[in-house]
Amino acid sequence: MTQVTRSLHLPGWDGLRALAATSVLVLHAAVFRLADAPALQAFVAQLQAGVQVFFVASGFMVARPFVLAIIDGRPLPAFRQYGWRRALRIFPAYWLALFASAFILGTTHLSGVGDWITQLLLLQAYRADTFTLGISIAWTLTVEVAFYLLLPVFMLGVERLARRMSPWRALVGSTGVAFAAGWVWVAWSVLTGHLLETFWFPFFLPLFSAGILLCIGAEWVERNPQTDLGRRIGRLAPLWWAASFGSLVLAAALFGTSVLYRAHYSAETQVLYTACAVFAALPLVFGFRRERLDGRMLTSAAFVYVGVVSYGVYLWHNQITTVLTDNVLAPRDMEGSALMVTLAVFILSVAVASLSWFVVERPLARWSRRVM
Repeated sequence: MTQVTRSLHLPGWDGLRALAATSVLVLHAAVFRLADAPALQAFVAQLQAGVQVFFVASGFMVARPFVLAIIDGRPLPAFRQYGWRRALRIFPAYWLALFASAFILGTTHLSGVGDWITQLLLLQAYRADTFTLGISIAWTLTVEVAFYLLLPVFMLGVERLARRMSPWRALVGSTGVAFAAGWVWVAWSVLTGHLLETFWFPFFLPLFSAGILLCIGAEWVERNPQTDLGRRIGRLAPLWWAASFGSLVLAAALFGTSVLYRAHYSAETQVLYTACAVFAALPLVFGFRRERLDGRMLTSAAFVYVGVVSYGVYLWHNQITTVLTDNVLAPRDMEGSALMVTLAVFILSVAVASLSWFVVERPLARWSRRVM
């Protein structure tokens, strides 16, 4: 089989991560300050869909080396190297934020060795009594880590299946089954009232699977240019962006701020947020053009930079919001406007995330490439 060289860095994805991280930041900084603007508050409540965008992007980007290897008939990426780099990408920056939250900012309160071990290993989402400890949004990292652990096992099974059939069929069929299995879990957890299980990896399996399917589709289009399918889908970029935004508007109209409480509408919002994330990814996957309006925005220096440091922004923004509102605004009897608080949180979060990136994340990434 002819091997096709592909760059693992694709334009626009840093910008999309910037949008996702900023969406979650705006949610936490502003949503409870918008009571006087109920329509806007209802929409801002839907910005938690930034998490779903992150998961689709992870499915696409993290699985891509495995997908390319299977299509080209090459050996899969070395599991040891893959695991080492994924661990260095997630844990050191997270540990820095956790220790700072506990010992400097005072926004995290852990008692006992058991609590610390659970938080340090990102196991808190599996028990109700540890879920709310530590960094509140770190439960999503529990989901991400589960994906990292299971992806090589899944791809190993796909590779073996591809020895007996077309690699395209093996990839699409296996990922399609995973996509459907994820929705079965969504239905089961909601219908049976298993609230905690809606925070586990299987509940978000449709998103990671959707990202992998988009990756497979992008490769098929790239290797079959005679179909012109990618260009035709790319021409509809304004429609995809409108559909992504419209999914959130529809969620706001249907569910309002009740989505802030996970016990309500978790299945319905998962459908709409998945649609939002997939529609947002489509313009990047098929026919992406830098000269287009969305291309210029997503590849601009500001968006790329925030995307590069987005992991730090995601880790730190809620802690910064808490410190700002409790220690800066409250003592002065100031609520602070949603806009001003959000701007302050954004600026401070990017500053701290930049420190995390240049001091911890980037040096470790470079070191891991030298030693593995």
